[in-house]
Order: sequence, then C-alpha cells, then structure tokens
Amino acid sequence: MKPTVVVYGNCQAAVLASCFQFMGDISSNYEVVYYRSFVHPTEGAAIVDPEVISRCKILWNQIDEGTPFPQLASLPQDCRTVTFPPVDIGLLWPFQAHDPVFGPEPDYEYGMFPYGDRVLMETSDAGLLGAEGLQHATALEEKKTRDIERHVDIEFSRLMRREQDAMVRIAPFVLSNFKVKRLFWSYNHPASPLLAEILNRLIGATWPESRKPEHPLHLAGSRIFAEWEPLADLQVPVGETVAQRLNLTWWEPSQKYKFHGDRELTPEEYRLLYLNERASRLQKTGGTV
Repeated sequence: MKPTVVVYGNCQAAVLASCFQFMGDISSNYEVVYYRSFVHPTEGAAIVDPEVISRCKILWNQIDEGTPFPQLASLPQDCRTVTFPPVDIGLLWPFQAHDPVFGPEPDYEYGMFPYGDRVLMETSDAGLLGAEGLQHATALEEKKTRDIERHVDIEFSRLMRREQDAMVRIAPFVLSNFKVKRLFWSYNHPASPLLAEILNRLIGATWPESRKPEHPLHLAGSRIFAEWEPLADLQVPVGETVAQRLNLTWWEPSQKYKFHGDRELTPEEYRLLYLNERASRLQKTGGTV
C-alpha cells in the first residue's frame, strides 16, 4: 500500500488537502487523507484510522490549541511533520457574533446566516426593519468603529502569537496585504490569494527543493488557485464604514456577494434579508430562540 500524506485541520486544511490532486507526482506516490479537526454538525467528530497513521510519511498539521492532532504519539519515526496555523481576521467584520436565531437546518447545514452580526442583532431586537433598520445599523457601525485602526495592531498581535510555534507562518503576509487585496470571503474563509500563499509555503517547508524556480512544485499554489475559489459560496459583505476607516482599496460599494452560491446580494440587500429573516423567525417562535 502507498504511504500516506495526512492533512489535519479545519475547512481550510480540507481545501489544501484537495490540492494534491493537481500535483501529479505526489498524488501518484502517496495516498492523501484529510481529517477534520472540528465537530461536524451532522457527521460528528472525525475518526482517525490507526492503519492510515501507521503509513504516514508526511503530516500537515494545522495547529489549534483546542483540537490537537489526536495521534501524534502514534506517528512513525520517519514521518515529516509540517505545522501551520488556521487563518482568520476579525477586523473586516468587527461585529461577528453567533446568532442563535440562525441554527443548522435542512437547506443550510451551518445556518442561513452562519456569521452573525451584533449590530444587525441589536437593530433587529429594537424591532427595526427596512430603511429605518439600515439607517439605525449604519449609525451603530459608525459609533462602534471610531477607533478601529487602533485594533489593527491588537488583531495582528493575536495572529502572530497563535502561529509562533508553527513552521509555516502567514500573519505578516495578511498584515501586509489585507488592505490592498481581498484575502477573505468571511472571517475564517480565505480567498484564493491567501490560500495560494499558504500552499506555496507548505510545499516549500515540506519539499525545500521546490523553492527553486526549475522545480515542478515551485509556486504550485499560485497556479492551482489562479482561477479557483473553493470557499466563496458564502461571501459576507464588508460594511462601508469599516472599509472606509480601514482604507480598503479593493472594496467597492457596488460589489455583490455570493449568498450560498446561488444568489448575489449587495451589502444593503444582505442586511435587509438578515433583518427580515430574523424578524420572521422570531415572530414564529414568539420571540424565543
């Protein structure tokens, strides 16, 4: 049987594992196995197969204090382990919060609005909808983001602390590029430029010879993600106030965002839908969650 490459982590790691199908020599010589580090809402926790681990020659281990790889002690002595961090950013969505009104349901595995918004929740709880709701939400945003630039250093100190023990680090790239490139579709779903950079760095750390331009894996991530956006089915709008105060040069007020893959909404349409759906669901339950 083939030796295995094991990739462990969240949905970002799942995307990175799928990239091996585009790396001919690697996929021909190894069996690639992905194990999720989180508890799936319908499938539960992943079960790691000891037989797969016994053949593991390369482990891409996404480090997370809450969910460490459960079979580290069982890895073969000659297994090469490369650690890397999960990536996320709170700055672009400073009001990100869990909204219990939107839980898992048949049509939406993680909920219709899996990324809640405290400003919209407050606006909804005040009973405001339509133009009045949008005006209220905008005023709240302006009030709550007056010192958002002060939080840039705080945010990136957090990211750098989290990856300080990782072999592959990415926080400096995010800090240098998030204002000029769209690096995230939601706070924890990176866009292709960031995924490409992570993959390039993982490949370089695993096969150092790939850093040479003549190597077939050199900058393979850039080629793989050139026209592929695997995590873009749900795109959370960045608010105009946040965009202006962070000076996001890539942001445009007319930009539309994918909503569960089959619709495109402007930021205003997204907010109106959130408020209307939330009000409708609370009305059906008598205001209880």
